[in-house]
Amino acid sequence: MSDQQPGNREDFRARLAKIPQFDDQPIEPAWEQEHPVASPRVRRPQRQAQPTWQEERAASPAGEQTEFVSGRPRRRRWPLVLGLLFVIVAAVIIVPLFRARQIFDSVERVAVAETLSPPPIDGVNLLLVGTDSRDGIDGETTNAGLIIGRDEGEAPITGERTDTLMVLRLQEDGSAKFLSLPRDLWLPIDGGEPQRINTAFNDGPTALINTVQSELQIPITHYVQIDLVGFIGLVDAVGGVEVTIENPAFDTRSGLDLPQAGTVTLDSTQALAYVRSRFYTEIINGVEVTDGTSDLGRVQRQQAFMRALFAKVAAQRNPRVLDQMGSALASAVVIDDATSLSDAFSIANTIRTTNPESVVLPTRNATIGGRAVLELTEEAPAVLAQFGSSLN
Repeated sequence: MSDQQPGNREDFRARLAKIPQFDDQPIEPAWEQEHPVASPRVRRPQRQAQPTWQEERAASPAGEQTEFVSGRPRRRRWPLVLGLLFVIVAAVIIVPLFRARQIFDSVERVAVAETLSPPPIDGVNLLLVGTDSRDGIDGETTNAGLIIGRDEGEAPITGERTDTLMVLRLQEDGSAKFLSLPRDLWLPIDGGEPQRINTAFNDGPTALINTVQSELQIPITHYVQIDLVGFIGLVDAVGGVEVTIENPAFDTRSGLDLPQAGTVTLDSTQALAYVRSRFYTEIINGVEVTDGTSDLGRVQRQQAFMRALFAKVAAQRNPRVLDQMGSALASAVVIDDATSLSDAFSIANTIRTTNPESVVLPTRNATIGGRAVLELTEEAPAVLAQFGSSLN
Protein backbone atom coordinates (compact mmCIF):
# COMPACT_ATOMS: atom_id res chain seq x y z
CA MET A 1 0.00 0.00 0.00
CA SER A 2 2.75 2.43 0.93
CA ASP A 3 4.45 1.86 -2.38
CA GLN A 4 1.31 2.74 -4.33
CA GLN A 5 0.53 5.97 -2.47
CA PRO A 6 2.90 8.25 -4.33
CA GLY A 7 1.72 6.89 -7.64
CA ASN A 8 -1.85 7.27 -6.71
CA ARG A 9 -1.21 10.83 -5.55
CA GLU A 10 0.38 11.79 -8.84
CA ASP A 11 -2.40 10.16 -10.76
CA PHE A 12 -5.02 12.12 -8.72
CA ARG A 13 -3.31 15.42 -9.39
CA ALA A 14 -3.23 14.67 -13.09
CA ARG A 15 -6.94 14.06 -13.16
CA LEU A 16 -7.62 17.33 -11.26
CA ALA A 17 -5.66 19.32 -13.76
CA LYS A 18 -8.00 18.17 -16.53
CA ILE A 19 -11.07 19.71 -14.73
CA PRO A 20 -12.03 23.07 -16.40
CA GLN A 21 -11.55 26.22 -14.30
CA PHE A 22 -14.98 27.97 -14.18
CA ASP A 23 -13.52 31.17 -12.80
CA ASP A 24 -11.78 31.65 -16.09
CA GLN A 25 -15.05 31.38 -18.04
CA PRO A 26 -17.66 34.15 -18.22
CA ILE A 27 -21.05 33.56 -16.56
CA GLU A 28 -24.03 33.77 -18.83
CA PRO A 29 -26.36 36.69 -17.95
CA ALA A 30 -29.49 34.53 -17.94
CA TRP A 31 -28.03 32.20 -15.32
CA GLU A 32 -26.89 35.11 -13.15
CA GLN A 33 -30.42 36.59 -13.11
CA GLU A 34 -31.92 33.26 -12.07
CA HIS A 35 -29.29 32.70 -9.35
CA PRO A 36 -28.57 36.07 -7.60
CA VAL A 37 -25.53 36.11 -5.37
CA ALA A 38 -26.28 36.78 -1.66
CA SER A 39 -24.51 39.64 0.06
CA PRO A 40 -21.54 38.52 2.08
CA ARG A 41 -22.25 38.23 5.83
CA VAL A 42 -20.37 40.62 8.01
CA ARG A 43 -19.19 38.83 11.05
CA ARG A 44 -19.50 41.03 14.14
CA PRO A 45 -16.81 40.91 16.73
CA GLN A 46 -17.66 38.62 19.57
CA ARG A 47 -19.14 40.45 22.60
CA GLN A 48 -17.04 40.31 25.66
CA ALA A 49 -18.52 38.62 28.66
CA GLN A 50 -19.91 41.08 31.24
CA PRO A 51 -18.60 40.82 34.79
CA THR A 52 -21.08 39.73 37.46
CA TRP A 53 -22.49 42.28 39.91
CA GLN A 54 -20.38 40.72 42.64
CA GLU A 55 -17.27 41.39 40.54
CA GLU A 56 -18.43 44.96 39.83
CA ARG A 57 -19.13 45.67 43.51
CA ALA A 58 -15.71 44.29 44.44
CA ALA A 59 -14.09 46.51 41.81
CA SER A 60 -15.98 49.72 42.84
CA PRO A 61 -14.08 52.21 45.04
CA ALA A 62 -14.47 51.67 48.77
CA GLY A 63 -17.30 53.65 50.35
CA GLU A 64 -18.96 54.56 47.00
CA GLN A 65 -22.58 53.39 46.85
CA THR A 66 -23.82 52.05 43.52
CA GLU A 67 -26.82 50.19 42.22
CA PHE A 68 -26.46 47.43 39.63
CA VAL A 69 -29.28 47.36 37.13
CA SER A 70 -29.07 44.94 34.14
CA GLY A 71 -25.42 44.34 34.89
CA ARG A 72 -24.46 48.02 34.77
CA PRO A 73 -23.76 50.27 37.78
CA ARG A 74 -26.02 53.30 38.40
CA ARG A 75 -25.13 56.05 40.83
CA ARG A 76 -27.62 56.44 43.73
CA ARG A 77 -29.91 59.47 43.43
CA TRP A 78 -30.80 59.62 47.14
CA PRO A 79 -28.83 62.82 47.82
CA LEU A 80 -30.72 64.58 45.01
CA VAL A 81 -34.09 63.21 46.16
CA LEU A 82 -33.47 64.27 49.76
CA GLY A 83 -32.39 67.69 48.62
CA LEU A 84 -35.56 68.20 46.61
CA LEU A 85 -37.64 66.89 49.50
CA PHE A 86 -36.05 69.42 51.85
CA VAL A 87 -36.82 72.25 49.44
CA ILE A 88 -40.47 71.15 49.22
CA VAL A 89 -40.79 70.84 52.99
CA ALA A 90 -39.17 74.24 53.45
CA ALA A 91 -41.57 75.85 50.97
CA VAL A 92 -44.71 74.17 52.28
CA ILE A 93 -44.05 73.95 56.02
CA ILE A 94 -40.91 75.61 57.27
CA VAL A 95 -41.36 78.98 55.58
CA PRO A 96 -45.03 79.35 56.69
CA LEU A 97 -44.04 78.20 60.19
CA PHE A 98 -41.25 80.74 60.29
CA ARG A 99 -43.66 83.46 59.19
CA ALA A 100 -46.24 82.27 61.75
CA ARG A 101 -43.60 82.39 64.48
CA GLN A 102 -42.57 85.86 63.35
CA ILE A 103 -46.18 87.13 63.47
CA PHE A 104 -46.91 85.39 66.76
CA ASP A 105 -43.83 86.86 68.43
CA SER A 106 -44.93 90.36 67.40
CA VAL A 107 -48.27 90.06 69.22
CA GLU A 108 -48.52 92.11 72.42
CA ARG A 109 -48.84 90.11 75.68
CA VAL A 110 -50.63 90.95 78.90
CA ALA A 111 -49.39 89.46 82.17
CA VAL A 112 -52.41 87.51 83.41
CA ALA A 113 -50.98 83.98 83.51
CA GLU A 114 -51.35 83.77 87.29
CA THR A 115 -55.00 84.86 87.03
CA LEU A 116 -56.01 82.28 84.42
CA SER A 117 -57.45 78.91 85.41
CA PRO A 118 -56.43 75.43 84.27
CA PRO A 119 -58.57 74.27 81.34
CA PRO A 120 -61.76 72.37 82.20
CA ILE A 121 -61.69 68.61 81.75
CA ASP A 122 -63.44 68.57 78.39
CA GLY A 123 -62.31 71.80 76.74
CA VAL A 124 -60.91 75.32 77.05
CA ASN A 125 -62.54 78.72 77.53
CA LEU A 126 -61.36 81.87 75.75
CA LEU A 127 -62.44 85.28 77.00
CA LEU A 128 -62.77 87.44 73.88
CA VAL A 129 -62.77 91.17 74.52
CA GLY A 130 -63.50 93.71 71.80
CA THR A 131 -62.31 97.15 72.81
CA ASP A 132 -63.43 100.54 71.62
CA SER A 133 -59.95 101.96 71.22
CA ARG A 134 -59.91 104.57 68.43
CA ASP A 135 -56.12 104.69 68.26
CA GLY A 136 -54.77 104.15 64.77
CA ILE A 137 -58.04 104.70 62.86
CA ASP A 138 -57.39 106.86 59.82
CA GLY A 139 -59.53 109.98 59.64
CA GLU A 140 -60.17 109.18 55.97
CA THR A 141 -61.86 105.88 56.90
CA THR A 142 -65.54 105.71 55.97
CA ASN A 143 -67.66 106.55 59.04
CA ALA A 144 -64.52 107.81 60.80
CA GLY A 145 -66.56 110.60 62.39
CA LEU A 146 -68.93 108.09 63.95
CA ILE A 147 -66.17 105.66 64.94
CA ILE A 148 -63.83 108.24 66.42
CA GLY A 149 -66.04 111.12 67.49
CA ARG A 150 -69.50 110.00 68.54
CA ASP A 151 -71.31 107.02 69.94
CA GLU A 152 -74.21 107.66 72.28
CA GLY A 153 -73.81 111.43 72.17
CA GLU A 154 -71.85 114.15 70.51
CA ALA A 155 -68.89 114.21 72.89
CA PRO A 156 -65.63 112.82 71.50
CA ILE A 157 -64.68 109.41 72.88
CA THR A 158 -61.15 108.92 74.10
CA GLY A 159 -59.24 106.10 75.76
CA GLU A 160 -60.27 102.46 75.65
CA ARG A 161 -63.32 100.58 76.90
CA THR A 162 -64.92 97.21 76.29
CA ASP A 163 -67.46 97.01 73.52
CA THR A 164 -67.87 93.22 73.23
CA LEU A 165 -67.45 90.43 75.78
CA MET A 166 -67.70 86.79 74.78
CA VAL A 167 -66.69 83.42 76.13
CA LEU A 168 -65.73 80.95 73.39
CA ARG A 169 -65.81 77.34 74.54
CA LEU A 170 -63.75 74.87 72.49
CA GLN A 171 -64.66 71.33 73.52
CA GLU A 172 -62.63 68.14 73.22
CA ASP A 173 -65.11 66.64 70.74
CA GLY A 174 -64.38 69.47 68.28
CA SER A 175 -67.56 71.46 68.92
CA ALA A 176 -67.66 75.08 70.04
CA LYS A 177 -70.05 77.46 71.78
CA PHE A 178 -70.37 81.22 72.08
CA LEU A 179 -71.66 82.93 75.20
CA SER A 180 -72.00 86.70 74.96
CA LEU A 181 -71.85 88.70 78.18
CA PRO A 182 -74.01 91.84 77.83
CA ARG A 183 -72.16 95.04 78.68
CA ASP A 184 -75.01 96.02 81.00
CA LEU A 185 -74.80 92.83 83.09
CA TRP A 186 -74.87 93.89 86.74
CA LEU A 187 -72.22 92.12 88.84
CA PRO A 188 -69.75 92.83 91.67
CA ILE A 189 -66.58 93.97 89.96
CA ASP A 190 -63.44 92.12 91.04
CA GLY A 191 -64.92 91.40 94.45
CA GLY A 192 -66.00 95.00 95.00
CA GLU A 193 -69.18 96.97 94.44
CA PRO A 194 -71.69 95.91 91.74
CA GLN A 195 -71.39 97.72 88.41
CA ARG A 196 -72.01 97.01 84.75
CA ILE A 197 -69.54 94.31 83.73
CA ASN A 198 -67.94 96.44 81.03
CA THR A 199 -66.59 98.76 83.72
CA ALA A 200 -64.35 95.92 84.99
CA PHE A 201 -62.04 96.52 82.05
CA ASN A 202 -61.30 100.02 83.36
CA ASP A 203 -59.23 98.32 86.07
CA GLY A 204 -57.43 96.13 83.55
CA PRO A 205 -57.69 92.60 82.09
CA THR A 206 -56.91 90.99 85.45
CA ALA A 207 -59.97 92.61 87.07
CA LEU A 208 -62.16 91.55 84.15
CA ILE A 209 -60.96 87.93 84.26
CA ASN A 210 -61.40 87.82 88.04
CA THR A 211 -64.96 89.14 87.71
CA VAL A 212 -65.94 86.48 85.13
CA GLN A 213 -64.32 83.70 87.14
CA SER A 214 -65.60 84.70 90.55
CA GLU A 215 -69.10 85.98 89.75
CA LEU A 216 -70.00 83.66 86.87
CA GLN A 217 -67.73 80.78 87.93
CA ILE A 218 -66.46 80.32 84.35
CA PRO A 219 -62.82 79.18 84.27
CA ILE A 220 -60.90 81.27 81.75
CA THR A 221 -58.01 79.50 80.02
CA HIS A 222 -56.97 82.13 77.47
CA TYR A 223 -57.48 85.87 77.08
CA VAL A 224 -57.76 87.57 73.68
CA GLN A 225 -58.31 91.30 73.23
CA ILE A 226 -58.81 93.00 69.86
CA ASP A 227 -59.42 96.67 69.11
CA LEU A 228 -61.32 98.34 66.30
CA VAL A 229 -58.26 98.74 64.07
CA GLY A 230 -57.62 95.01 64.07
CA PHE A 231 -61.29 94.31 63.42
CA ILE A 232 -61.27 96.56 60.36
CA GLY A 233 -58.05 95.02 59.05
CA LEU A 234 -59.27 91.43 59.47
CA VAL A 235 -62.54 92.04 57.61
CA ASP A 236 -60.62 93.79 54.83
CA ALA A 237 -58.18 90.87 54.60
CA VAL A 238 -60.94 88.31 53.96
CA GLY A 239 -62.72 90.55 51.47
CA GLY A 240 -65.83 91.24 53.54
CA VAL A 241 -68.22 89.05 55.50
CA GLU A 242 -71.67 87.85 54.42
CA VAL A 243 -74.64 88.09 56.80
CA THR A 244 -78.36 87.65 56.21
CA ILE A 245 -80.85 90.28 57.34
CA GLU A 246 -84.63 89.94 57.21
CA ASN A 247 -85.33 93.60 56.44
CA PRO A 248 -83.45 96.72 55.33
CA ALA A 249 -81.76 98.22 58.38
CA PHE A 250 -79.83 101.25 59.55
CA ASP A 251 -78.44 102.93 62.66
CA THR A 252 -77.50 106.58 62.40
CA ARG A 253 -75.50 106.37 65.65
CA SER A 254 -73.11 103.65 64.42
CA GLY A 255 -73.28 104.51 60.70
CA LEU A 256 -75.01 101.28 59.67
CA ASP A 257 -76.77 101.50 56.30
CA LEU A 258 -78.12 98.29 54.73
CA PRO A 259 -80.83 99.25 52.21
CA GLN A 260 -81.41 95.73 50.89
CA ALA A 261 -82.74 92.65 52.72
CA GLY A 262 -81.28 89.18 52.24
CA THR A 263 -77.63 88.16 52.18
CA VAL A 264 -75.37 91.20 52.16
CA THR A 265 -71.59 91.52 52.18
CA LEU A 266 -70.34 93.80 54.93
CA ASP A 267 -67.11 95.64 54.25
CA SER A 268 -64.95 96.64 57.19
CA THR A 269 -66.78 99.86 58.05
CA GLN A 270 -70.28 98.40 57.71
CA ALA A 271 -69.20 95.29 59.68
CA LEU A 272 -68.00 97.55 62.48
CA ALA A 273 -71.25 99.52 62.40
CA TYR A 274 -73.24 96.27 62.43
CA VAL A 275 -71.63 94.77 65.53
CA ARG A 276 -71.61 98.08 67.42
CA SER A 277 -75.21 99.01 66.65
CA ARG A 278 -77.28 99.69 69.79
CA PHE A 279 -80.13 101.38 67.93
CA TYR A 280 -80.65 98.83 65.18
CA THR A 281 -83.65 100.00 63.12
CA GLU A 282 -85.43 97.87 60.51
CA ILE A 283 -87.77 99.06 57.77
CA ILE A 284 -90.75 96.69 57.92
CA ASN A 285 -93.53 97.35 55.40
CA GLY A 286 -92.30 100.91 55.07
CA VAL A 287 -92.30 101.51 58.84
CA GLU A 288 -89.11 102.13 60.85
CA VAL A 289 -88.96 99.73 63.80
CA THR A 290 -86.12 100.09 66.32
CA ASP A 291 -84.92 96.98 68.14
CA GLY A 292 -86.28 97.32 71.66
CA THR A 293 -84.03 94.62 73.11
CA SER A 294 -81.05 97.01 73.05
CA ASP A 295 -77.99 95.11 74.28
CA LEU A 296 -79.56 91.66 73.86
CA GLY A 297 -80.29 92.19 70.17
CA ARG A 298 -76.80 93.55 69.76
CA VAL A 299 -75.37 90.39 71.33
CA GLN A 300 -77.29 88.17 68.92
CA ARG A 301 -76.07 90.17 65.90
CA GLN A 302 -72.51 89.98 67.18
CA GLN A 303 -72.71 86.22 67.52
CA ALA A 304 -74.18 85.85 64.03
CA PHE A 305 -71.41 88.01 62.62
CA MET A 306 -68.67 86.14 64.48
CA ARG A 307 -69.91 82.81 63.12
CA ALA A 308 -69.86 84.22 59.60
CA LEU A 309 -66.40 85.71 60.12
CA PHE A 310 -65.02 82.44 61.48
CA ALA A 311 -66.46 80.58 58.48
CA LYS A 312 -64.82 83.07 56.09
CA VAL A 313 -61.48 82.83 57.87
CA ALA A 314 -61.66 79.01 57.93
CA ALA A 315 -62.23 78.89 54.17
CA GLN A 316 -59.03 80.77 53.37
CA ARG A 317 -56.25 78.80 51.68
CA ASN A 318 -54.45 81.61 49.85
CA PRO A 319 -51.06 82.14 51.57
CA ARG A 320 -51.13 85.84 50.74
CA VAL A 321 -54.56 86.29 52.34
CA LEU A 322 -53.51 84.26 55.37
CA ASP A 323 -50.45 86.44 55.78
CA GLN A 324 -52.60 89.58 55.55
CA MET A 325 -54.96 88.18 58.16
CA GLY A 326 -52.08 87.39 60.47
CA SER A 327 -50.53 90.80 60.04
CA ALA A 328 -53.87 92.54 60.67
CA LEU A 329 -54.41 90.61 63.88
CA ALA A 330 -50.84 90.92 65.11
CA SER A 331 -51.01 94.70 65.00
CA ALA A 332 -54.25 94.93 67.00
CA VAL A 333 -54.46 91.85 69.23
CA VAL A 334 -53.37 91.41 72.84
CA ILE A 335 -53.16 87.90 74.27
CA ASP A 336 -52.27 86.40 77.62
CA ASP A 337 -48.68 85.57 78.40
CA ALA A 338 -49.46 81.87 78.91
CA THR A 339 -50.57 81.14 75.33
CA SER A 340 -47.93 79.40 73.22
CA LEU A 341 -47.67 79.11 69.45
CA SER A 342 -48.86 75.50 69.63
CA ASP A 343 -51.86 76.66 71.69
CA ALA A 344 -52.63 79.26 69.03
CA PHE A 345 -52.40 76.65 66.25
CA SER A 346 -54.68 74.29 68.17
CA ILE A 347 -57.25 77.03 68.79
CA ALA A 348 -57.12 78.20 65.17
CA ASN A 349 -57.54 74.65 63.87
CA THR A 350 -60.57 74.03 66.11
CA ILE A 351 -62.18 77.30 65.02
CA ARG A 352 -61.42 76.49 61.38
CA THR A 353 -63.22 73.15 61.53
CA THR A 354 -66.29 74.08 63.55
CA ASN A 355 -69.35 76.30 63.46
CA PRO A 356 -69.80 77.68 66.98
CA GLU A 357 -73.23 77.39 68.56
CA SER A 358 -74.72 80.57 70.01
CA VAL A 359 -75.82 80.37 73.63
CA VAL A 360 -77.93 83.12 75.21
CA LEU A 361 -77.32 84.05 78.82
CA PRO A 362 -80.68 84.28 80.65
CA THR A 363 -81.11 87.81 82.03
CA ARG A 364 -83.91 90.21 82.90
CA ASN A 365 -84.19 93.99 82.70
CA ALA A 366 -83.77 95.94 85.93
CA THR A 367 -83.29 99.52 87.04
CA ILE A 368 -80.72 100.15 89.76
CA GLY A 369 -79.85 103.65 90.89
CA GLY A 370 -81.66 105.08 87.92
CA ARG A 371 -79.59 102.97 85.48
CA ALA A 372 -81.01 100.36 83.11
CA VAL A 373 -79.10 97.13 83.70
CA LEU A 374 -79.44 93.37 83.26
CA GLU A 375 -79.51 90.78 86.03
CA LEU A 376 -79.05 87.01 85.88
CA THR A 377 -82.20 84.92 86.13
CA GLU A 378 -82.73 81.59 87.90
CA GLU A 379 -82.06 79.75 84.61
CA ALA A 380 -78.57 81.22 84.26
CA PRO A 381 -76.61 78.57 86.27
CA ALA A 382 -77.77 75.76 83.96
CA VAL A 383 -76.60 77.70 80.90
CA LEU A 384 -73.31 78.71 82.50
CA ALA A 385 -72.66 75.05 83.36
CA GLN A 386 -72.12 74.41 79.64
CA PHE A 387 -68.98 76.52 79.99
CA GLY A 388 -67.64 74.70 83.06
CA SER A 389 -69.30 77.00 85.58
CA SER A 390 -70.13 75.75 89.05
CA LEU A 391 -72.48 78.65 89.82
CA ASN A 392 -75.60 77.59 91.75
